[in-house]
Amino acid sequence: MPILEATDVFAGYGETEILHGVTMRVEAGELVAVIGHNGAGKSTLVKTIIGLIRPSRGRIVFDDHDITGMAPERLVLEGLAYVPQTNNTFQNLTVLENLEIGAITRRPGVLGQMNEALAHAVRFLSLRMTRRTAGGPEVGGRSARFTEEEFDARVEEICSLFPNLRSKLHVKVRTMSGGEQQMIALAKTLILDPRLLLIDEPSAGLAPRLVTMIFERIQEINRRGVAIVLVEQNARKALSMAHRGYVFEAGKNRYEGPGSSLLRDPDVGRLYLGG
Repeated sequence: MPILEATDVFAGYGETEILHGVTMRVEAGELVAVIGHNGAGKSTLVKTIIGLIRPSRGRIVFDDHDITGMAPERLVLEGLAYVPQTNNTFQNLTVLENLEIGAITRRPGVLGQMNEALAHAVRFLSLRMTRRTAGGPEVGGRSARFTEEEFDARVEEICSLFPNLRSKLHVKVRTMSGGEQQMIALAKTLILDPRLLLIDEPSAGLAPRLVTMIFERIQEINRRGVAIVLVEQNARKALSMAHRGYVFEAGKNRYEGPGSSLLRDPDVGRLYLGG
């Protein structure tokens, strides 16, 4: 049974509809690439799945539960996670403080009860008390609060995945390279041990060497059992590492299949891969 199914989804911004009946599925443990030209609806799809955009029609099911239109803070507690393309770290905080802010979402309703500006100001202060409070209500089968020991264990696991961050836990994010900052964005999201990770354009603006490093980390995250939806302009690389891929065009499904098959498809190559 798929961990995620999006069926006949229509969504957009205000009166502008971007998705016109998109359908997609993700099996447990899969890495699924979503490619297409700019404006094809790739980012709109992941924002709709995570609840930042409410679909006008269609159905989204995660882990056999209908999550259509559900609020993002609830979805995070259910095991979904999202790494946006931009503004995905807190630049003036340290690496560890960014991880702590990622952990605060284990408190049900916090993000839904605050506007975003206020949330940014209070999350870190609230976390200091939250980390030291054991127990709490169950949400989506997960403890709603971290104990300090649980949080420290998650930090250790993340440092094993991103070893170059271990010595920089107390370094301000703004002083670090673009590749390191993208790693921090991934790490901040992984602190909650999600089952499905939505990643939007992780290679955008990075030098080729850093792109390779980020893709290697994404593959390692997937090998550790996290299902991934990867939206990416570097279509060849994304399809080469994906179990399956979807090609979107003008907000609709155009092609679907194993990543390796899409790479060999002459039409996909001519239209979307540069020949």
